[in-house]
Amino acid sequence: MIKHLSILPLLAAFSIAANAATLTFSDTVSMPNDTDVSIYIPKFNTTTDIDPAPGAYNSTVGATLTSVTVTVKALISGANVQMDNDSASPQVGTARLQNLVNSYSGPNTLNTSFLQSIEQSDMQLNTSQEFSLAATSGDTVGAFNATMASDYSSWSPGTLEAGDSGVINPLIYASDYEGTDDLVFTINSTYTTSATFIGDDGFFQGNTPNGQFFVEVTYEYSPVPEASTYATIFGLVIFVFVGLRRRI
Repeated sequence: MIKHLSILPLLAAFSIAANAATLTFSDTVSMPNDTDVSIYIPKFNTTTDIDPAPGAYNSTVGATLTSVTVTVKALISGANVQMDNDSASPQVGTARLQNLVNSYSGPNTLNTSFLQSIEQSDMQLNTSQEFSLAATSGDTVGAFNATMASDYSSWSPGTLEAGDSGVINPLIYASDYEGTDDLVFTINSTYTTSATFIGDDGFFQGNTPNGQFFVEVTYEYSPVPEASTYATIFGLVIFVFVGLRRRI
């Protein structure tokens, strides 16, 4: 007669061996107006370990890549638009901040539906704010004046971002995301401040804000179990085998 013997320890050992690990790389660089800028992210390297995190070691050597998540953003900060109404009548002024992405290139980001997860248009930015401006306070007509009166408004939207994130189709891992070189993400943007008025004699002053380009890539993978893990599994197999022999 064979008595029941729990194999939970053995199952637990196999679970440990199969645990997934994650590895994330990110970078943020300055994005000057009308200038190509690039970010380089290491590909998933199964021949040389790329894990940079001390104390959280999960070797990528011989590992199996199971998932890739990519996030790309354009960030605009420091914008300011000031509006002055020189008309004798009140009017509405609209302050605007725009980021026009002239070009973007990066690795393939097809999702499970074979649609592009991250596109150039995802990083476009177009935001605005309307202000009711009173009739002129008596400043010089025909030029912008920071009167600080009710015919004047100032708009500073802070830091704004536009971008997208996607989990990449596993059918394209090997071609684009595994290797010994880098993934290259390149962008060229033009960002501007402006204002429009509903009425006559409206004037504005705007600045060129600051731009940044952000990329993050997260690899999820199954590392090759360490020798100690194999030893644990082997020991539990022997333990179960001996236990079974004793219960027969």
